[in-house]
Amino acid sequence: KLPPGVMEHFETATRDPSFFRLHKYMNGIFKTYKDSLPSYTEEELGYSNVEITSVGVDGELSTFFEEFEIDLRNALDGSRATDVEVSTVMSRLNHKDFAFNVKLNANTAETATFRIFLCPKFDNNGIEY
Repeated sequence: KLPPGVMEHFETATRDPSFFRLHKYMNGIFKTYKDSLPSYTEEELGYSNVEITSVGVDGELSTFFEEFEIDLRNALDGSRATDVEVSTVMSRLNHKDFAFNVKLNANTAETATFRIFLCPKFDNNGIEY
C-alpha cells in the first residue's frame, strides 16, 4: 500500500504545484461543457406563479476575514505518532449575523426555490474587488 500523497488531503493539496495545474485543467473541461450548452430562455428562468413584492435585510450585510486554526493531524502518515499537535492558522471569510426578508404573492400554493448570490466587496488586504 502506498503512503498518501499531499494531493489526498485538502490541508496540504494546495502546496503541491501540480494542484493548480490540475484544477485549471478540470475547470477548463467544465467551462468547455458549459459553453456548449444553449443559453437559458426567459421561460426556463421565469416563474409566473410568484411575484416578489419586497426584499429586505435584517442586520448589517457585512463579511470579514478572521484567523482560524486548522488541525493537520489527519494529514500525517498513519505510522507516525498522532498525539502530537500539528496545526496552522489561516484566514477564512466569515459574516455578521443577518437575515433576508422576502415578501411575495403567489397565485397558487406550490413549492419553489430562488437563489441569492453574494460575494465579498473587499479582499483580505482591504482592496475592493
